[in-house]
Amino acid sequence: MDEENNFLPSDFTTRFRELQLLPLQELVEEIYRLFHLSRVEGQDAYMLAFMDAVTEYLQNNPPDRDNFLVHWEEKLRRTTIPGGDIEGIRILSIHKSKGLEFHTVLLPFCDWKLENKTYNQLVWCTLTEAPFNELSLVPVNYSSLMAQSFYHEYYKKERLQLWVDNLNLLYVAFTRAEKNLILWSRKGQKNTVSTLLLNTLNSVAGQIPAGWDGESLFEFGHLLPSDPEGTDSPTNRLTTKPEKRIIRMVSCTLPAGFRQTNRSAEFIRGEEEDPTADFIQKGKLLHTLFSHIRRTDDLDSAISKLLFEGVIDSLDTFHELKRVAENAFRHHQVQEWYSGTYKIYNECSILYPSAENHRVRRPDRVMINGDEVIVVDYKFGKADESYDQKLKEYMGLLAVMGYKNISGYLWYVYTNELIKIS
Repeated sequence: MDEENNFLPSDFTTRFRELQLLPLQELVEEIYRLFHLSRVEGQDAYMLAFMDAVTEYLQNNPPDRDNFLVHWEEKLRRTTIPGGDIEGIRILSIHKSKGLEFHTVLLPFCDWKLENKTYNQLVWCTLTEAPFNELSLVPVNYSSLMAQSFYHEYYKKERLQLWVDNLNLLYVAFTRAEKNLILWSRKGQKNTVSTLLLNTLNSVAGQIPAGWDGESLFEFGHLLPSDPEGTDSPTNRLTTKPEKRIIRMVSCTLPAGFRQTNRSAEFIRGEEEDPTADFIQKGKLLHTLFSHIRRTDDLDSAISKLLFEGVIDSLDTFHELKRVAENAFRHHQVQEWYSGTYKIYNECSILYPSAENHRVRRPDRVMINGDEVIVVDYKFGKADESYDQKLKEYMGLLAVMGYKNISGYLWYVYTNELIKIS
């Protein structure tokens, strides 16, 4: 193995064990870079086709290297693809050439049968004559024997369809040529397209040369050479020919990066230089946590959900928030609110008309038990007179909605203090 390593890139040999751990797609791209295959000119079309084959394989198979090597041996290595910049002859079947156009088309073996002579297809027939009418459908092997049977009409229809299919195939082959069409066929082949062509040459060409025996060369028109590059400059954009462009394969390494979830990104503002940023951040987290809690029993599941979603970014923050919440729920009045006796509306919007437009207010928590209504607003900072006014606005909106016995509380969670607003 040491002798082989002398012929391999040093990065490949030193990272051999690391490469074995890579997924198949990344492994292929890494080998492409380590062996500097981009330096090999004129092979980009093959490399791109190979990468597409790897991607297609991974869509339906597990990313296992050994299985892919088996797939390579059994199927992929025999696959042929056209090169990127072709200066020669492209070999295509008539079916694969459909929709394409070429300056000159060479069509060898233009003498296929007008109908299938292997007789390996079934024709489904229905007859009204007894005793054949006892079956609604009868599968019959297609052959000339059908012409002498009760199924002769089905034979004629099937034969016509076979002729039409093969004539369509001939039409596709003939219409691929832009300037020159050259074909080879044999004389004396019955029921083939060559016999059909031979019988129609006079009407197509106008006049067959005297003494032509059907075996020598027959020419109609004259060969047109390819136009020199750059001589054709049409003014009509619709007739402009496509330009050849060489496509290069480039493989770039993409370092793995961390990406926050959408919900957690809402809490990250990049305020590291602000000494109060951490305090404000924890207040937002606690506010979000409380909005998920309806009863005290919901605390564990709610905070675990925020940790799973990435809203809480560390176990230290997880335990600190849980400690603050558990301490807040020890208040005797808070325990009553979260006992399950109230109908809870967390973060529910109240839509009301105003002079400017429709406006929305969203109280943190509204609890209803019979005719008693309690509005709670969570606070995680110092007291402010604006908090009282905002809570009174919530209470006023609920009164307009028809509720009578309404009380409001400002809940300062860190100090676990409740301020009743009348």
